Amino acid sequence: MNGRKFAGCKIIFFDSGTYLVTKTLKIPAGVRVFGEAWAVIAGTGRRFDDVDNPYPVVQVGDPGSEGVAEIGGVIFSTRGPSLYSSCGRARTRADIPFLTIAAGAIVLQWNVHSDTKGGAGLWDSYVRLGGTAGSELQVAQCPKHAVGNRNCFAAFLAVHLTPQSNGYFEGTWIWLADHDFETLNGDQTTIYSARGLLSESQGPVWLIGTGSEHHILVNYNLAGAANHYLGLPQTESPYFQPNPPPPGPLYTSLSEWKDPIFTGREKAAWGLYVTKSRNVLVFGAGLYSFFTNYDGTVCNRPDNINCQEEVLNVDEESSVSIYSLATVGATHPLSIGCTPVINAVDNRNGFGQTVTVWKSSWNRR
Repeated sequence: MNGRKFAGCKIIFFDSGTYLVTKTLKIPAGVRVFGEAWAVIAGTGRRFDDVDNPYPVVQVGDPGSEGVAEIGGVIFSTRGPSLYSSCGRARTRADIPFLTIAAGAIVLQWNVHSDTKGGAGLWDSYVRLGGTAGSELQVAQCPKHAVGNRNCFAAFLAVHLTPQSNGYFEGTWIWLADHDFETLNGDQTTIYSARGLLSESQGPVWLIGTGSEHHILVNYNLAGAANHYLGLPQTESPYFQPNPPPPGPLYTSLSEWKDPIFTGREKAAWGLYVTKSRNVLVFGAGLYSFFTNYDGTVCNRPDNINCQEEVLNVDEESSVSIYSLATVGATHPLSIGCTPVINAVDNRNGFGQTVTVWKSSWNRR
């Protein structure tokens, strides 16, 4: 797609359907893209199969680019495992030379910056990893309790907001499939994506009505970020955890990707993890741990706060304000520098636990 040809003058429209891409699809600044009935752009093939060499499926803006970028009604995804010959042609399983997976996919890399408020934005668009027909990541390939299946990698990182970028994101669901959409009972699956959203953006960034669910290490990670508003963010921890706990079974914590450091105390993925970030406002967060080793009867009781030790961490260098934090299943709704500071037992509020307001000490100086 020659997006530059239409930058600033045309709307690029994707008819309803699934579009498989085998190398990075670049959407330059100045382009408006809209999909019909959530058209799907899915990465597949060798380019995205190396966990040690992650690669973007869709790249919005070149690094350092300026201008408008508007995207709506699009689903970003991956497919795996996929069958390819050495020259890229699909073959049968009987004579397959190799099997590609999506272990190295950065599903959406956001580089564009706009001086216009909301000029760079994503509306009613999703990252959806597995759980649907054609994804090759359904219950038939990746059933629950099949923990450690290397053919069930769906992504390395779902969304990356790079340091020079900014943007407005409304109604964005960053979902690693916990169940199969195509079965009558919604059978549970075990699929792997290490990271949900990583933002290093200096902002402003608005995340309005977003969700990031079931990623193995962390769902929302703000690292060296600034000027962020998170309105009604929602997370769910992976259903198989703590068997095994993060970062297992297939990942390690990577400092170059600003991953949390796991000490062995953590039972499940972090919902929100904030380091070296300033001017962050969180309003109405819901960070949930509904299952432990696939068992929902353990966590889904008002008296249970032991399915996850910690769920939200803010380091001592960050300036963060939090209003109306709701958690389920977490012993400690908030930690500072990975040290718990709030006990869920003191904040019970019906089914879940609620913290009304918290501000970092840095904000009060």
